Amino acid sequence: NQKGMQTAQQFGAASSYGKKYALGNLFLIDDTADADSTNSHGKAAQLVNKAKAKMTEDQLKKAIDFVKKGGEYKQLAVTPGKIINNQLSELVLSDGSKLQADSYIFACGPWLSKIFPDALKNIIQPTRQEVFFFGTPYGDSSFFESNMPVWVDFGKRLWYGIPGADWRGFKVADDTRGVKFDPTTGDRTASKSGISSARKYLAKRFPAMKDAPLLESRVCQYENSPDGHYIIDQHPGAENTWVVGGGSGHGFKLGPALGEFVADRVIGKKEVDPFFALSRFDNDLKKKTQFNSFLPGGS
Repeated sequence: NQKGMQTAQQFGAASSYGKKYALGNLFLIDDTADADSTNSHGKAAQLVNKAKAKMTEDQLKKAIDFVKKGGEYKQLAVTPGKIINNQLSELVLSDGSKLQADSYIFACGPWLSKIFPDALKNIIQPTRQEVFFFGTPYGDSSFFESNMPVWVDFGKRLWYGIPGADWRGFKVADDTRGVKFDPTTGDRTASKSGISSARKYLAKRFPAMKDAPLLESRVCQYENSPDGHYIIDQHPGAENTWVVGGGSGHGFKLGPALGEFVADRVIGKKEVDPFFALSRFDNDLKKKTQFNSFLPGGS
């Protein structure tokens, strides 16, 4: 029942997903058979071995060349330095060192608004989201992923779930935006009201799961932009600094395409796309999201 996150967890919820995908892209490992892409968590080692086997000699050579040419991967906390003449001067790292570069890219998820509060505090506001995993009825395979699809229920509240087999359980979550949440210090203990709400929903939609045992619960955070679309733009006060976020983790599954999209703009190959620009919120912070357009009364 720890309150908040340990220091090692704070900088980038990061570490499991951020490090995995950063290294995966660095070494060009095929992620199509990744355990996180399936509901078969118990087969993680088998899937990882399959992914490693797909790495070609050419891909390995590129990774080795990256390191030989001075490439370096660090996992440290970062604090932006001063902004002088519309330029971010440097980064201060948690080991006491400083880093200077031509361009800086911040893709920090729910921490973005804490790093740049003046520019983003009203645009990216992390919310508290609870996720539950329930045990399925003994001997009943109808709730396994082989017999039931992933589902979404657009009602007064937006519920979704992933059927469970013998790995983690039957996932149920209320996707309706929760209360504001601090991703560093927030209490990650599931609430009694959240558990009760999930049970009531199960009893209504899946009667056989009415008295299902709760196997696991998590408190996550969303960091959607007001309209639910990505933010990919330069910091309004520092033209050498880019902010990439507003996607609540979806950037990971779109990693290769999104990475290329961002890189083209950072190196000046393409202009900022107005669809993802911060300027779209200049006069309207109450835009509809990709979710509430489906809700009763939406348009």
